[in-house]
Amino acid sequence: MKIKVSKTARSYLVLPALMLVILTCITMPIFSQNIDTTNLSLDNRLYNGKYYTYFPPKEVLGIQFLSQKSFSKGTVWINGLEFKNSDINYDVYNQELVLRFVTRDQANRIISVSLLSLDSFTFENKIFIIEHFENDRHIIYQQIKLGELTLLIHWYKRLELSTSLNSTQYFFTDIQRKTILQKSKKEYQLTTNKSLLKILSKKQSASLRKYLKSNHLKLNNMSDLQYYNLLVFLNQLNHE
Repeated sequence: MKIKVSKTARSYLVLPALMLVILTCITMPIFSQNIDTTNLSLDNRLYNGKYYTYFPPKEVLGIQFLSQKSFSKGTVWINGLEFKNSDINYDVYNQELVLRFVTRDQANRIISVSLLSLDSFTFENKIFIIEHFENDRHIIYQQIKLGELTLLIHWYKRLELSTSLNSTQYFFTDIQRKTILQKSKKEYQLTTNKSLLKILSKKQSASLRKYLKSNHLKLNNMSDLQYYNLLVFLNQLNHE
């Protein structure tokens, strides 16, 4: 797996024919031309992307973002350069980092940061890294790392159609995740507690099973702190 992460970021511990047409219009992110930043009194290395224009109709339930519509301050790393206090949000439906800023003329702008040059970013007390592929495909992962163990969590949502006898309704699903454990230069897809227990020795598996049960933990429903404590426990098992 080829993951591009800055050195600074390492310090920080997602029908009927008519309905199909409508769904396509709603789900396709629409971008206009590249933004010309020559007239902005801003750093072009950060404020250089495409206009973000994905704003679903009010009739669509839910949001496309990780947790909320409002933007938050975070740090962005682009080609090894650090940009603090950036006003950002994470569109997990379209898998885009969205950046908001004000131009020299006091005009509000919202752009989609190019994933091609994006190394990593912090958002809502999480560190996210970008996995880059040769065919210009990119995946955003939340990274939780301790010692030789790393958890990569890919957050995402889907846009679905709910139908009833009298109406139809588009909605974004609740946030979902795919989790990968990197251990001893190998990667393991984690879907359930059982999938983690399988990769351990018999003795380690018994200890982990007791730990998960006593703390009422399920891999697909853990908080960041619970993930981190899990890595602490796994590291302890590796040194026994």
